[in-house]
Amino acid sequence: LPSPSALRRPALASLSLFTPTRSMAGHNKWSKIKRAKGANDAARSKRFAKAAREIQLASKACAGDLSNLRLSTAISKARALELPKDR
Repeated sequence: LPSPSALRRPALASLSLFTPTRSMAGHNKWSKIKRAKGANDAARSKRFAKAAREIQLASKACAGDLSNLRLSTAISKARALELPKDR
């Protein structure tokens, strides 16, 4: 008769070493990258919107005068954030 502890151990065929590994649906590398990229893009979009809004407000306040300190500061901050020029 087998010992009681041997009865509690799983058979070798049921161990993960002997069963083929399957990927669970929706749990792949791309889904992780997609979530991280979405979070990064949302944060970048928020920063870009703030910078663009500050440029607009400063430009209206000084009528587009580039020598104005507020406008030049807003533009330099936007360049530091690598804000696209089309915004």
